[in-house]
Amino acid sequence: MTGTLVKLGQKLADAPLGGEPRAWVPYLLLWLALIFGGICGAAGYAWSPGASR
Repeated sequence: MTGTLVKLGQKLADAPLGGEPRAWVPYLLLWLALIFGGICGAAGYAWSPGASR
């Protein structure tokens, strides 16, 4: 995921300098999916810790 974070930063930096204006969106969506998955996993564990064993 660090490679995706680097690409997100590169695409964000390229956008105002003449690059594709929305090329960073897929990389942001991947990071949001990772964060959302972590939140859902933590909530699932808090709700039912026995189910995760």
